[in-house]
Amino acid sequence: LEQQRQIEEQQRLEQQRQIEEQQRLEQQRQIEEQQRLEQQRQIEEQQRLEQQRQIEEQQRLEQQRQLEEQQRLEQQRQIEEQQRLEQQRQFEEQQRLEQQRQLEEQQRLEQQRQIEEQQRLEQQRQLEEQQRLAQQQQQ
Repeated sequence: LEQQRQIEEQQRLEQQRQIEEQQRLEQQRQIEEQQRLEQQRQIEEQQRLEQQRQIEEQQRLEQQRQLEEQQRLEQQRQIEEQQRLEQQRQFEEQQRLEQQRQLEEQQRLEQQRQIEEQQRLEQQRQLEEQQRLAQQQQQ
């Protein structure tokens, strides 16, 4: 009986040891699985955040590039507009001065023509007067 009791006790202890070992191994397996999953989750989260950061950085740079391009074009457009207006202003000023010069030249020539005409007429009148007087004296 004692021997049988010991055998049963041994069997019970062995069974209990096996059960505890299985439980320990199962627990360890679950812990490792959780750690693996958590690590994977963290890695995926880091990748997602890094990808998002890169996308936002690209968008920011593209937006900045577009803005600078718009500013450059607007500045160029303004400069060309200023040059066009300045060129037009100079052209109009040249035309005005040339027109004024021509008008003054016409006035000067007309005035000179009138003076010469007056002198010619006065000279002719004096000559005729002299001839008339000379004729009178002869008679």
